Amino acid sequence: MSGASRDPRVKRDRIDAAKAERVMRALVGHIETLTPLARKRIDRLNHGTMEWYGKASKLSSIPYEVGTGLGSGLLSAKAHVQGLGYSCRFLLENSGLQAARKG
Repeated sequence: MSGASRDPRVKRDRIDAAKAERVMRALVGHIETLTPLARKRIDRLNHGTMEWYGKASKLSSIPYEVGTGLGSGLLSAKAHVQGLGYSCRFLLENSGLQAARKG
């Protein structure tokens, strides 16, 4: 066995990477559920307005973001999961579900 495989940080990194993978899969599931709802509401906005353009642009970037994966290191995995979280929040805010819950 090499010295690197006995390093306690290696085990911790694997656990963190596994956790990042689980969180990523959960977020992707939420994104897949919320995207059609948000798309429907965004499509109702006046096309050509700054609000519509900004939201439509963000919406169209999400599939690319989902497809990029976690990356090779823990820092890139953390950044990717964080980005997916922000996208999930964007979708929730534009899905209409928050308004239904408040009402």
